[in-house]
Amino acid sequence: MSANINNNNNAINDDGDNYHRISDEEENKFSSQGQIDEATTQQSDVTWTESFWLIAKRSTPTILTMIFFQMVQLMNIFFVGHQSSDLLAGVGLGNMLLNVLVFAVTMGLNGTIETFVAWSYGRGDKMMCGLHLNRARVVVTSVIIPVMILFIFIDKILINLQQDPEIAVIARNYCVWTIPGWFCNVQFDTTKRFL
Repeated sequence: MSANINNNNNAINDDGDNYHRISDEEENKFSSQGQIDEATTQQSDVTWTESFWLIAKRSTPTILTMIFFQMVQLMNIFFVGHQSSDLLAGVGLGNMLLNVLVFAVTMGLNGTIETFVAWSYGRGDKMMCGLHLNRARVVVTSVIIPVMILFIFIDKILINLQQDPEIAVIARNYCVWTIPGWFCNVQFDTTKRFL
């Protein structure tokens, strides 16, 4: 184990780890509170309106994604509402089941990928970023496969919970027939959070 000490005594290298020793000049430079405040205020030359527009511009794709995601369910309810009240009740119940059993769980799971990918990307390990994406896909798929099976029998469960049998069958049909759409949507959400 060798320790290399720089001539000006500012950096110490011990087995590849870099340590930075603050010199007396640097310590004196930031010793008074006024100098620290001056240094931090010089870095924030962005006005409030510039900051607002920068955030709005960068968040627009995410906002549009969430609006279009909710529009699918809204359009289903809108068109079904013109057919019959039983159909509207069944689709509303099906949407509630999808939101609780699929989207709440999977979007919560997908939220962890952002943290893991950020850690790996910060270390410069892009291979690990891809590994986290693939692991997230496997985990999310393994969680929603039992939900798919549950949706096949959800009408019997709802009838046992004292739901109207006709509405329970409509809710089951809605959940089962939308499986391809929400399965792809969950996988898209995984990829979106990876990027």
